[in-house]
Amino acid sequence: MGGPGYFDGEPDLTKQRFPIPDLTGYYLLDDNVKVDAKLIKTDQMIGLPEGARANFQFIGKLPYTYPFSTIKLVLEEKTGETEKEELLEFTHRSELLNMPYLNVGEAYNKTSVGRSASYKVLNVNTYSGDTGDIFTVQMEATNLEKRLTDVSKLIAQFKTVDGSVYPAVISEIKNKVGPGGSALLFLSATLPKAFPTTNMHVMIGEAITEDKYTEKDAIPDAYVNAAAFWLPNENFTAKEDFVKVDLAPYMLTIGSINTWLDRNELRLTFDYELVNNLRMEANTEGRKLVIAFEDELGNKSFTKEFDFKDFDSTSVESGTPAGAVSSDPAVNDDKIRLGKKEKFRITERDLDLIFHLDTLKTYKLSIYDSFQGQKKLLATKNIEWFTTTDE
Repeated sequence: MGGPGYFDGEPDLTKQRFPIPDLTGYYLLDDNVKVDAKLIKTDQMIGLPEGARANFQFIGKLPYTYPFSTIKLVLEEKTGETEKEELLEFTHRSELLNMPYLNVGEAYNKTSVGRSASYKVLNVNTYSGDTGDIFTVQMEATNLEKRLTDVSKLIAQFKTVDGSVYPAVISEIKNKVGPGGSALLFLSATLPKAFPTTNMHVMIGEAITEDKYTEKDAIPDAYVNAAAFWLPNENFTAKEDFVKVDLAPYMLTIGSINTWLDRNELRLTFDYELVNNLRMEANTEGRKLVIAFEDELGNKSFTKEFDFKDFDSTSVESGTPAGAVSSDPAVNDDKIRLGKKEKFRITERDLDLIFHLDTLKTYKLSIYDSFQGQKKLLATKNIEWFTTTDE
């Protein structure tokens, strides 16, 4: 057995390594219409060892409504500045272009060299607005490589049962993902108010700019390796407690809820625990946690927003890092952060509420997930004034 800096056996110097050929080509539709094709090197290889294989893809543009029965790819190799030599022809029927469809819960594995990844739909959510709804799909992208990699830039579209297509915006993941780690992608589109979203599917493809994968701020002009996912039915039922409220990639639990009132202000206090998935990268721009308070007789109502970007930050007042436990009520940190906190306080200035003391019986506390200003109710509970909940 060889030690550090050594290897067992002798290297096989008889195996040759070949440069990647300079390929080009074109499509021929129904043996009549020629469409120029661009080569996309989907495997990150600079040479080809003897006996090895490499994947290449050719893309061509044509109107999506154009009908054809057969498609031929004519493969050529450049032999000079303008000279080309025809190598091969591949003929197939148009059905070959159909993308794979994944059932609910199934994962799509993509095995390109250097970009191997798995994609799976986790959840769908509708954030309601006054004139339209934002429909979102939470998709997990898992790194199947043995090293840190960037999440591939994707193109996505929602398609309804009547054939309507809505382009989707995908949250950008700025950090690299470790081996076996994952990223939570948010795919979103604005739909007409109360638009039916059952039996929809989402299509994704890796974005292409010119003749290579899209990088940084480049504008995509095509996509490859497309797949479609049937979407699960959305859960519209709000939880009746505040235990493990799903704010993916976070989970929030709230308990020991209490109200306190004097002549000047109302205080709502509670204990909370906020945890996250440390193996999952996410972009939470535009997302907020909203806590809504509403007295049953309308004596008092208010909402308080907490930006997701503050969840992982350090408390300015106390210097307490995210994830630490704080129980000091004197520390008036008004942001929710990772970890546990006892007697977290929301204060509302009110000079009149004390005069309605005899009518304060119950109030409703609700938790919403807000995305780009539109909300989805996650949990709600009726609570008696001036009591402390057990949970």
